[in-house]
Amino acid sequence: MGGITMTRRVDLLNFVKGKSQCTVFPFGKIVTGGRLWTPVLSILQDAKQTKILYRYLFTFKHDLIMHSRDSKVRAHCVRNFAISKPVWNRTLGASQNLNRSVKAERSLVEVINRDNRTGRTADNGFVVFMEKENEYFHDYLSNTIQYKPFFFPGCRNEDTFKSSTDSSTNLDQMLNNFNSTKISQDQLLSILKELTCLPTKQHLNLFLDPNFHQLCKCLLSQLTDMSNKAYFESMETMSRFNFRQCITSDLRDLRIMIAKSYDQENIARISDWDPRQLLLVADFYFHLRCSSMPWVGYLKRMFSTLFISKILGQLGNEEIVTLLLHVGLARQIGERELNDAVLKICQQIDSYTIEELGIVSLAYFKTNKPVKNTLFQEKIAAKLNSCIKDVEPICLSAILKCLQKSSNKIWMRYRPEMLQMMIDLQPSLSLRMSSLTPQTALHVISIFHNFKYISEKLISSFSVKLTHDDLLEWRFKDMALAVRLLAELSECFPNKTEILDRLTDELMSAHRESEVTSYLDYLARFLLGMAMAGVYSVPLLKWLFRPDSLAYFADHKINVYRDLYQLSESVRIECPSYSGPLLSDHLVKAQSKKSYICGRMPRIAVNNPGDGEVVNVSKRDQMMLQCIRALEWVLGGQQHLWVDFLLPHYQTADIELCTHFSQRKDKTGGLLSDPFDSEVCSTDQRVAVLLYAENAYYSLIRADGSVSHVLRGNYAMKRRQLKHLGFRIIEIPFYEFSQLEIEKKYEYVLNKVKLAEVLSKDYVNKLVLPTQ
Repeated sequence: MGGITMTRRVDLLNFVKGKSQCTVFPFGKIVTGGRLWTPVLSILQDAKQTKILYRYLFTFKHDLIMHSRDSKVRAHCVRNFAISKPVWNRTLGASQNLNRSVKAERSLVEVINRDNRTGRTADNGFVVFMEKENEYFHDYLSNTIQYKPFFFPGCRNEDTFKSSTDSSTNLDQMLNNFNSTKISQDQLLSILKELTCLPTKQHLNLFLDPNFHQLCKCLLSQLTDMSNKAYFESMETMSRFNFRQCITSDLRDLRIMIAKSYDQENIARISDWDPRQLLLVADFYFHLRCSSMPWVGYLKRMFSTLFISKILGQLGNEEIVTLLLHVGLARQIGERELNDAVLKICQQIDSYTIEELGIVSLAYFKTNKPVKNTLFQEKIAAKLNSCIKDVEPICLSAILKCLQKSSNKIWMRYRPEMLQMMIDLQPSLSLRMSSLTPQTALHVISIFHNFKYISEKLISSFSVKLTHDDLLEWRFKDMALAVRLLAELSECFPNKTEILDRLTDELMSAHRESEVTSYLDYLARFLLGMAMAGVYSVPLLKWLFRPDSLAYFADHKINVYRDLYQLSESVRIECPSYSGPLLSDHLVKAQSKKSYICGRMPRIAVNNPGDGEVVNVSKRDQMMLQCIRALEWVLGGQQHLWVDFLLPHYQTADIELCTHFSQRKDKTGGLLSDPFDSEVCSTDQRVAVLLYAENAYYSLIRADGSVSHVLRGNYAMKRRQLKHLGFRIIEIPFYEFSQLEIEKKYEYVLNKVKLAEVLSKDYVNKLVLPTQ
């Protein structure tokens, strides 16, 4: 028990129970007071054997994490109480009067408690998830022998958690005795090199020292006078400090000051450097965490079309991969220059590792450019197939993101072998789903959803992950995407209600409040996905449609308003119990003037198709035109059908059968002539003919290997809402209709109308199929 008796344990239990009525972190105050650190830790180590005490300690788990500065207590709580590591970061350091050492400790704690899988940190009151791709691929190259010449050594990662008992050796004396007016370049660099030998834990303390700031300013003032050798030596020295962990505002200013001073000098010297030196300087920005900063002029110059075209011919294989690593970090390069670089890689692509191809893939994805090199696509797909069981999740995610960015319908029609290679990945990915990070798992599902080919096993493994995964691992935008994918594939999720309830509870928890408030566009996607699945959360809907929340979308792109409009109208139809605010008609009209919130009519003479062929239209419009002609014959005239947006919040028009004279009016406002009489029409219901094009379905690969067409969630919601409004539905899917000959299409439409029982049997039996 670590020296604590049962009596003391019971006393502490009673003390904790007595404090349970406190309103402000009762147990956290006990821990931070320093009085019970050792006994608490001792009890924690034996807590699982003392079930009653464990239950009470579990009640105060968040308070322990939020306030404890004892790393052992935090680590044990995280390990044995399943407490998220960054939870305590959100409140630690609330006091504005922390001294220098406490500030440094706070910064260090944010570093130590960053999640190993997702890189979570606390910022502005909510959890921020930091991408680990950059660190992973940078470490891979910088630790590979042939790539080392293009990278600075950086700080010593093995010292991050080293004890710093001797870290104060003459540190204050060194800095206090520093005289900037009498020091030479060599002496200055010598002092800095000596400081880099301190454990990296001590660097955060160092960065807050005013004397160290003065030392850095002295170095920056001498950059212009340095020789090229001394200049690179200074960059190598500065890269050894732990600047990548300067993630708080009070530490960020120092590295930004250093980066900007070097940036000015780098621009002046860039034309004198060879490719190796150019890549070294780019690596310096990585160590200062400034690779993607918009003000970095050196990288803009380096990745400019003229400069890249000039140096590309001088680069070997290693230089090109390193260059593309920095392209991904900086997120900038021209599409032509990127494709030219990858073209050189494709000449020897079989010799590259999966990690190197992952770096190239990430460059495509981060610069938002599709892969047009079909050889590269095929080779990385084949490479991924050969090592799918062993590839690291981060590398897997990078490649899938690249392929997803480049995927389109052409793959299915003109490159069946490529599609098959991707489909062959699904069994192995299903087995690995539980061990993948949330982001990688989402990319796996997304890419196959884009291809419209997905297996039952893959969906099942994703369902299990959503049911059992720790939702603290998930970013808000990941949850929004997960809900959208679940809604699109909802017919294959038997436990969708359980999953949606779980995600909703997580989103409504207190620790997500600031995150949700800051990213309301994700909330709109999340709620629209739930609506597609037929589930509505009244509290979240009220939150989204508040006037102050809608003001958030003032400068957003039009597709956000389409989502809001579709969600608002769906609530009106399917959630009558909701009594809160919705999107106003005034706001819809105002946005409609800027762009089309609603859909556009198809490019055919929809209400007067005639007999001539219509060219240059989509396959769905061609399908609609053929269906209109068949319906005109069935109904006995054009006046009995109408093409319109039956649901104004949808982007596609459908056909309504005018089976009763009171349903439609002509342009003058009068009733349409020639209505069906009771002998012809057997229903007073409005009848909707829904045309489902190829894009409305995805192909579900069953466990027995068979493939079936499953309607996507957005179209299923449309059908559901029309039924709710009282429509009788006739559905015409492409895979049944498009393959038929002309005369068969007339017969097919007639049979659909018969099954809907829209027309009287006597009228239908008199119809004779037209001869072609």
